[in-house]
Amino acid sequence: MRTKIRRRGRRWFLYAVQADGSERGAGGFATQREARAAGKALEVDTSRGSYVSPSKMTIADGYGEWSATRKNLSPNSRGVEDVMWSSWILPTVGDVPVQRFTQRDYHRMDDALIERGLSGKSRRNARATLRTFFEWCAGNGYVLRNVVALTEPPTTDDSKAREAFTTEEVGALLAVPDRLHPIWRLFFETGGRRGEVAGLRDEDVDGCRIQIRRQRLVRPARSWDQDRVYVRPTTKGRRERTVVVSEEMGAVLRRWKAQRAEERLAFGPAYVDESWVCAEADGSPIQPDTLSGRFRALERRAGVPHRGLHACRHTHAELALAGGVRLDVVSKQLGHASVAITADVYGHPDTVGLTQAAEQLGALLARGGMADGD
Repeated sequence: MRTKIRRRGRRWFLYAVQADGSERGAGGFATQREARAAGKALEVDTSRGSYVSPSKMTIADGYGEWSATRKNLSPNSRGVEDVMWSSWILPTVGDVPVQRFTQRDYHRMDDALIERGLSGKSRRNARATLRTFFEWCAGNGYVLRNVVALTEPPTTDDSKAREAFTTEEVGALLAVPDRLHPIWRLFFETGGRRGEVAGLRDEDVDGCRIQIRRQRLVRPARSWDQDRVYVRPTTKGRRERTVVVSEEMGAVLRRWKAQRAEERLAFGPAYVDESWVCAEADGSPIQPDTLSGRFRALERRAGVPHRGLHACRHTHAELALAGGVRLDVVSKQLGHASVAITADVYGHPDTVGLTQAAEQLGALLARGGMADGD
């Protein structure tokens, strides 16, 4: 790269001449000598790789260009990434020029996500995608370095207790007369995520075996022309899994299907025949947020503390582990990527069990010591 200086009025202006012959202004100076000195310094910085051409490109502008280059993303990953940008990143820092983005801007964005109640994991994901974006900016000569890489990632430990219902509370919840009783029991028996249960179709249920193939999810905010509720054809771990329920649960699901068949006859042509397991009386799918709202109403009617629909998943895991089900079996039922995740989430200290293990180990070592002394 070479430089030029021109006089305009009483000031001297420095221009950087790009490889394609285009010129970009690099500053104005009071004297010709200052402009020439700045031009030499600019040429030296360019040769050392410590200079980028001035650009007014904002993060929002750059995101559009960067997103177009990510051709290998699956439709699901692209959808998740678009939501992350449109709902979390762009509203806060989208108008900031990439060359002026600082660590302070990143922390401002992260503070905004905290105020919205996002978990540490979600904030960590937002930072990861923004870091990838700035790696692309650095690689394409828009910035000298990746500013986001200099920040500390949020911790995933939000110090939130993973609440579960007691057996008495489960009994109280399932004792309340409710059209969606089969669905509430299904949450407790499968330990499924809200989107997984909401995404079940009749074809996924085969007696006591249920195939988890998709999720019905809710975007954090309406994104451009996309619907707020959408179906992702794979599960959170991007793989299908089979869960097994009790014979009684299988019978409950058969009766539930028969009840929906009666409702279909009652509604006639107005019935929405899409075979969703979580369906309204007219056959239309129950939206995930609606499920959460109705479960909260169920908690009030049952007189149990509000813990939310996700607590059914924790209850399933806690009761299964307390009942002696192996950790690896519980992990597969929940759809965790590894047993280590299940152990980390549900590996609560068991004082009685630890005491028993310590006594058994102590007795074993004592016997060994006596044998050595003989």
